[in-house]
Parts: sequence; C-alpha cells; structure tokens
Amino acid sequence: MKIEEIIQKYNYSDELSNFLKEVYPKLVDYFGDENLVYSSLSNTEIVLCNNVYNCLDERNMLEMDDEKVVKNDNLKQAAGAYCSKPQITYNKLENKYSLDKVDRIIAINANDLMHESTKACLIHEICHLIKSYYKEYEINNDTLIAHSGLINTIYQLNQNEGLVTKKVTFEDGVGLEEGLNSVAEEEITSKVIGKEYKSSGYGVVNAVARNVTSFDDNLIKEFIGAQTTHDTSKLSEILGQNYHELLSFTDNLYEKNLKLMSFTISPEERKQLETELKEYIVEKYTPIHADLKRTFSSERKS
Repeated sequence: MKIEEIIQKYNYSDELSNFLKEVYPKLVDYFGDENLVYSSLSNTEIVLCNNVYNCLDERNMLEMDDEKVVKNDNLKQAAGAYCSKPQITYNKLENKYSLDKVDRIIAINANDLMHESTKACLIHEICHLIKSYYKEYEINNDTLIAHSGLINTIYQLNQNEGLVTKKVTFEDGVGLEEGLNSVAEEEITSKVIGKEYKSSGYGVVNAVARNVTSFDDNLIKEFIGAQTTHDTSKLSEILGQNYHELLSFTDNLYEKNLKLMSFTISPEERKQLETELKEYIVEKYTPIHADLKRTFSSERKS
C-alpha cells in the first residue's frame, strides 16, 4: 500500500500510522483519485501538537491575514489546521514573479488519536489538503491566486529590493467550502469509527451544504470534482446564478457563525446574534432554495 511509503518518509508514530492505514483507502474512495490523495499526503507532514497556533508559528508558517475570513487569532483556539506557504521570488531583469515551492503542514491539537473528535479533526484537515493540492497557487503577472476547494483568495504581489510580500485583495467561497468539507469529514469519519458521526462548529454551513447537495444524487460528485480541480465552470453551469448567490450567502453566514462561537461575547450578544442568524437564513436562503428546487424538479421531469 502506498501509505506505507508516506509513513516511512515522516517516521510517524505507530498510532498515527495505524490511523492513516485505516483512513487512506476511504479517502481514495471518497475522492476517486489515489494519485491526488497520495501526492497530497506525501508532500505534507502531519504534526500532533499541544497548540496549533504555536506549532505553525514555530515553523514560520503564519502570514499576515488581515483581509482573510479566518484570522490567525482563530488558530489559537483551533483543534487543527491545514496550512500552506508559497515561496515566491522576483526576477528584476525579467520583471517577473516565480513560484519556487510550496511548504505544507497539518497541525492537530492532540497528544493521541484515541478520541473520535480528534480523528474527525484530522480527517477534516486532510480533506482541506487534498482539495487544495492540485495547482494550489497560480501567478498571473503581479497577482497570486490561491485555491482551497471552492475558496479563491487573490493576493497583490509586491517586492522591495527582491523581498516579496503579498496582500489579500479578495476572497470568497470560505463558507460553502467549510460546509462541504464538514460533510466530507462526517462521511469519512463515520466509516472509520463504524457509526454515524456529526461534526461540530459548522452547524449552519453544514446544513446548507447538505441541503444543496440533496437536490440531485450526482451533485456531490460535481462539487468534489470542482473542489479538487478548482474548475467550477460545470458547477456554475448546473447551478446557474444560484452558485454565486450561494458563495456570497454562505460566506456571510460563516462569518456570523464565527462571531457566535467566540468566547468573548456576552450571553446577551450571543442571543442577539442567534436571532440575527436565523433571520438572515430565512431572508437569503429561502429564495435560493426555492429556485434550486424548481430547477432540479424541471430537470427530472424533462
């Protein structure tokens, strides 16, 4: 089995090795592409640590993130994270930026993998890795485009005496991607532990992702294809304008949910946010749901 090569490469512990041997074929089955699964895991070390933020910081994997939906501060209370960092150089003579390599890591806040939630967290981050790996970064003149499943993050590249910096100018797809990734987490974890598993922390975007993919049996495969290849043209064709409406809606939904999960808000603020969240879902998702229902109902009739 190819997973043995990965285990030997990183000298993983017996516990992590046994887990990877169990989950590897299920990842291949879910994504339908063993080469992608193998290449992703072969080029990314998995680290079990006591604090995700400190782990990434010590390895110089944290970057400025002021304009991103998920901030570095969120990692201070995170159970796990997949993180990648592109190494970019600037050629003054050619006035050209080049992508030299990509450093990748999965950090999991755990000393062991005995708990179901820890296994699920690792599966969640491995899924992020697999859905990012293929052409994760692209450079177009002085623009860097980062892909992570359905997430598109655009950076403006600048250089000063050869030192390259980047600043986020646009990002979308975070909410829908996290919802779909939590669905993948649930499906794969349930097979690993032998019983139904429900993810935590992604309730509203998970529910939307499950609702959207329930309209047609083949829709989840179309989403997986778009997530792993970063080509959303067919998905956009199938869903029409609803695809872009979903991206906007779920991004806002995810941000509101992050605020709701914050430990710093008061009970009164939490109650107010919960009310606003429910009202937002009714206002924005109801018309999207109705239109998708009409679209797929008419397709089945024809």
